[in-house]
Amino acid sequence: MLMREIAFQRVSRIMRDSPLVFSSTDTVSELLGSLYQSGSYEALVAYENRVGLITVRDLLGISHPERTLLGKIAKSAPYLSPESTVLDAVNSMVANKIRALPILENGEIIGIISQKEIVNALPESSIFEEIMCKEVMKVPVISVDVNDKVSTARSIMRRHGISHLPAVNARGWLKGMITARDIVFAFIQPG
Repeated sequence: MLMREIAFQRVSRIMRDSPLVFSSTDTVSELLGSLYQSGSYEALVAYENRVGLITVRDLLGISHPERTLLGKIAKSAPYLSPESTVLDAVNSMVANKIRALPILENGEIIGIISQKEIVNALPESSIFEEIMCKEVMKVPVISVDVNDKVSTARSIMRRHGISHLPAVNARGWLKGMITARDIVFAFIQPG
């Protein structure tokens, strides 16, 4: 499948049709268990007249999940119709610096499309055989020392708006990765 075929197919073909949807009056504690069980990195928050998005990265700053309402921390999210193209989704994600978008039909949430669904659709495209990682990788690399505290990794992620950090030793050799999901589920347990 060519890149063009993926870009112009309808989001309804690759969207997740069972998104996690919460009310703005639900607490972070209620969200955490669902994120953990589903393996999801994001959920939608329904307000009276709009839809919000919340990611595990947004949860890094939460210290009282049992008292924090989702409506206070979810970001307002643009949305797409099921007839929008995957290219529309990618452009909106890039422009809004988000990783997922709700799919609405007649004002109702019917799905979500995230980077994960788009990436899962890409292996069929031969164009990736021609692109080198060095052409698209982010430089300079933001990393954390394996001996740093988790709070340091959390601060770096929040400051740079990232969800993954390479963990390196004193020589700069990669020893592993720490993610926002790792931190959230290690330290912010559902109430």
